[in-house]
Amino acid sequence: MGPSIMFTFNKIHSLAFTYQFRTGVSLNNLLAEAARYGFTEFNDAALHSNDPKQFHATDFEFNAMVWQEYGATYGTVFHNKNRHLLKGAATVKYLAGVMGAYVTDPDIYFNVAAPFNKCLFLLWKTVP
Repeated sequence: MGPSIMFTFNKIHSLAFTYQFRTGVSLNNLLAEAARYGFTEFNDAALHSNDPKQFHATDFEFNAMVWQEYGATYGTVFHNKNRHLLKGAATVKYLAGVMGAYVTDPDIYFNVAAPFNKCLFLLWKTVP
């Protein structure tokens, strides 16, 4: 969550402003070898060799989205008698898109190069 600020007026009314920067990423049909290679931070020796193994994935999808949220919240005390207290608040948000990207490929082939090559998982299309 980003910076936020709240103002209180006469002990029963409050006004707050908020800001958030959010991201969302999804991968579909990712091979287990690719996931393990990324999880081990590109250091899986079993996938490295002078004659790299070629992997084949079908219906691969990668989606990413980045957005900002601006919000204003108003809160108040509705009821405060004896031992009963009822408070409530409402928030209004404005969402501003920053970036969206996707990659989809129904038939992709890839391999893992030498261990010193730490590029973004080597997703290039080759002929089998």
